[in-house]
Amino acid sequence: MKISLCTIVKNDGLLIRKMLDSVVGVVDEIVITDTGSTDNTLEVVREFQLEHPGLVKVAEFEWCNDFSAARNFSLEQASGDWILVLDADEFLDSEEKRGLRSFLETVSADGIFVTQRNYTGSMKDLSSVIDVDVARVFRGQYRYEGSIHEQIAGNIERAGGKFGRYTLHIHHVGYTEEYVKLKGKSERNTELLEQQLKAWKRHNKIERWFSETNLLAEYGGQNKWDEVASRARMLIEEIKKEKPKNYPNFLPRIYKFCVNGLRFTNKLDDALRIAKEGVRLFPKHTDLQVQRAEIHMQRDEFREAIDVLQKCRELGDVEFDLTEYIQGSGTYTAARAMAGCWLRLGDTLSALEWFVTSYKENTEQMGVVPWIVALSANQEVLRAMEKVIQTPARYDEFIQFYSFKGYDDAIEYIEKAEEMWGVREATARARFAYEVRHNQTPTTTEPLWLGLYAYEQGNYAKAIQYWESAGQRGEYVKAVCEKSTSHLKWELKNIFSEVLAAKSVRLLSDFGHYISDLKDFFPMMMNTDLLSGFCSQDFMRMKEPSHEVAEWKVQLAITQGNRRQAERLMARMVLPSGEKTVRGNLIEADLRQNAARDILLHARKIYPESMMLQHVWYQNFAEATILQ
Repeated sequence: MKISLCTIVKNDGLLIRKMLDSVVGVVDEIVITDTGSTDNTLEVVREFQLEHPGLVKVAEFEWCNDFSAARNFSLEQASGDWILVLDADEFLDSEEKRGLRSFLETVSADGIFVTQRNYTGSMKDLSSVIDVDVARVFRGQYRYEGSIHEQIAGNIERAGGKFGRYTLHIHHVGYTEEYVKLKGKSERNTELLEQQLKAWKRHNKIERWFSETNLLAEYGGQNKWDEVASRARMLIEEIKKEKPKNYPNFLPRIYKFCVNGLRFTNKLDDALRIAKEGVRLFPKHTDLQVQRAEIHMQRDEFREAIDVLQKCRELGDVEFDLTEYIQGSGTYTAARAMAGCWLRLGDTLSALEWFVTSYKENTEQMGVVPWIVALSANQEVLRAMEKVIQTPARYDEFIQFYSFKGYDDAIEYIEKAEEMWGVREATARARFAYEVRHNQTPTTTEPLWLGLYAYEQGNYAKAIQYWESAGQRGEYVKAVCEKSTSHLKWELKNIFSEVLAAKSVRLLSDFGHYISDLKDFFPMMMNTDLLSGFCSQDFMRMKEPSHEVAEWKVQLAITQGNRRQAERLMARMVLPSGEKTVRGNLIEADLRQNAARDILLHARKIYPESMMLQHVWYQNFAEATILQ
């Protein structure tokens, strides 16, 4: 049995070597089809050829604005029984790839679905990961169709071929900001798709709809969400005129685009209506269910979101078929969203439980480890967790937030990370945070961090001096400190990690009431040592951007013995439903202790799954209930 890698390339010198190295030992032949590179792509390929004689074939193809034509030309050059298709901005998972050959030797399928793991955000700080099932391994007789976003699965299905699945992640960095900008992908793809749509005859409905769907993806990548919403809605209405049996299998994808277009233009009522319609048509498609839950969360309708997410968990992930879907919507993604709901409700016990569940179901997802560390009060649990973290990205998250909590042994984990993977920004930030919290003079040379440290020490002039040499972000913080007025707003999003590391309580006390995105970061700050930065009179006078801020103000007023202020502020910590959160009910019970039992009884009816309410109830009222 012979496996051929087929790839088409153009000006991919930056990444192609990593892709080629990832298939060594997996494939018997590499077919590289170049469509007109003018950079060092072919030089990199020739260097690889010298290291692996006889493995690589290079062919040239004159680009004709048709990806399927280029793909199929590449397939014609291959001699393998099986074809593996990768792009230059992709590479195979180093562990999972080892079993591919033995799997193909025994499988009876014609096409194999694997998982494309799409990384987004900046290459420096990847913001999220989206997993999508793709048919990238297939028997050599099949060919692609579609001039852009070309597909193979449809031809395999129409030929009577069967599909299988193999656990293999293809890591894809082509959606990162730097690479998209470098390649000019979005503009190129949009132009090709618009040309393709003009070429389709009216009766080629499926092809035209599919091209329209891919165009929605390109507009979304360009943040043209108004365009996405309007085009998706028209497309949905056109398709709904057909009989349901004639609906294309990519219709759920169109609904998802439409919902996102409406969500990201703040048309939440319309977004919820479209999401519910999509769920009615495709009740087992948990991607749509998760979207519906996310809209409820945006509207602060957490009870409704929890109910939807429970349904997702009951349904589980989408069963394997040709419909495009994102993995995890019925498992770890739903669990993470559930954790987010309980977090916003102020139930940190339930939130922690769901973050841990999500982590167990996918240990490589971003953004879960920080919350587990931030919410956990048991240091021994965190020490046990450290032992099972395998990758530098997740370990980076762990050591930073472990250091933010001020644990004495954090330095041991920082040194371990540096020994295993070298000194990186994350290890340097963690070391800085450790030194700050242990009253040590920082060893960093990063001027932005040193400026924040100097400001906390009360050395304003030194802080300004550091920030003036810290580039754009330094100038930004300097401007906040020099120009803050009631008319100036500033954002935390670009410096939040640094503010956490530096324990910038003084900075937040002085200027925190001007933060425009405080709502996004306050839930985390409520679980860190930064919360004490929000106690000033300026903060108490500011308009609350979220119920969490209102709840914290009430807690402050109670602590300060100002019952009248607490009573007045309590009216502003309600949700749109008129109900209070779990935390809100606990605060009210603390303020009105004579009615505490009735308040908690009412809260438990609204949030019967709440671990926090259950804990407080049994601590205070369980015995009285038993006696009655």
